[in-house]
Amino acid sequence: MYGFRTSMRVYRHFMRADTNRLPVNGLRATAPHGVRAFRDKRYGEGSSMAISIIDARDVLSHLGNERLLDVRRPDEFARGHIPGARNVTVTPHGDDPGHAAFIAGVEAAFPDTAEPLIVYCRSGVRSAAASKILSHAGYEDIRDYSGSWLDWTSDPSRPVER
Repeated sequence: MYGFRTSMRVYRHFMRADTNRLPVNGLRATAPHGVRAFRDKRYGEGSSMAISIIDARDVLSHLGNERLLDVRRPDEFARGHIPGARNVTVTPHGDDPGHAAFIAGVEAAFPDTAEPLIVYCRSGVRSAAASKILSHAGYEDIRDYSGSWLDWTSDPSRPVER
């Protein structure tokens, strides 16, 4: 679905960011402890993108709040997912021009764009792309679980819903 080049572009985009400090309206603000975050200022004043990178501990603390978005394919989702997650598949750009179907699916499942939204996939590549798409669509508090499903299932004590 996503090739090596796409993976590297997403990886480079995240790595270009200063992960310890955030520029906010010309000021420098420190990111919360244990959270890497960045702002992409290419889109002009007031329309910058903010995405937090979180780990399994953060996801565990949000279980039950129904704000988990799984962007894997439906067959992957059916084999198991984080409890409470909703599935909206992110597709390659050619299959969904402008990602309109993806954005519409997310807006139907999560209409409140100001509430935190945790995004994950299988390995972190699709969730990174989905986080960027959602940020451009107006979601204000996106938290990308970069370890994603592979990290979640590496610990048998973590709950899995089928």
